[in-house]
Amino acid sequence: MSKISSFLPLFLLLSSSTSPQLTSACTCTVLKELSTSILRPEPDLTLKCSNCTKIPTYHDPRSITHLDLSSGSNKLTDKLISNTFINKGFFNLKHINLSNSGIGDIDMDAFLGINDFREVTLDLSHNSISSIRMTRLTNPKVLNLRGNPIKKLKLGWFGELSVLDLSNCSMKEIPSGAPFADTFLTRINLDSNRLTSLRWTELRDNGLLRHVSLKDNPWRCDCHMEFLREYLLNKRALDVSCDVVCATPPEMEGRKLSSIPRGELPCPLESKGLIGDASEEKSTRHIHL
Repeated sequence: MSKISSFLPLFLLLSSSTSPQLTSACTCTVLKELSTSILRPEPDLTLKCSNCTKIPTYHDPRSITHLDLSSGSNKLTDKLISNTFINKGFFNLKHINLSNSGIGDIDMDAFLGINDFREVTLDLSHNSISSIRMTRLTNPKVLNLRGNPIKKLKLGWFGELSVLDLSNCSMKEIPSGAPFADTFLTRINLDSNRLTSLRWTELRDNGLLRHVSLKDNPWRCDCHMEFLREYLLNKRALDVSCDVVCATPPEMEGRKLSSIPRGELPCPLESKGLIGDASEEKSTRHIHL
């Protein structure tokens, strides 16, 4: 068989599982990129497809390291079920881009069997996913959920997930169950949601966190936000005060948290004596934020 050349167009016919007479044309192109890894001297191959209603098939799926279905013309009408990718033979994927591909429901076991999935970059942005559950075995390295209407989120404890993008997800609050606790997350993006408050305890049990982005949310600036600011400064050496622009209360509207001295933030608690230093977990242990 002759060597596959770069930019070779392939026309793949995918048979419908419900009606053998119906097919959908899936147009794919193979792109070759020289590997920069000493451990992987062979070139990286990207399978880039459009007009798909299913995960495409390919005659040599083990050679594909990048699968890209982000053209906007793909409509993956079926739920991504368990073992979806290894059933197609895609064992060696390193980058999976399913952005804007019409996904509404996904079983995270769909990625079971992919070699070294803990090193994979997974882009599920701009779909219709409202609920996602991960296990330790189905944690990628990077997960992009930007632009999904996320309501339920469960991350596998102590999985390898390092970077999580939850920006523009229309979230009014962080999904219940402390999804960031006991993870290896180093970066969390919560930009452009509808968050008014964020408990510092949501981040308390994450010892590796190095970056949190909170821009473009309608923050309520009260003493709870002060707890968050102090905790991140004292425990994580993170300063989010420039990200936070107050929307309420009215007297704080439009001000950056960085411009508000400690003690000026209003507090809804009856006893202001309960407001302690967030760096001292003992002093705030009985406060429910």
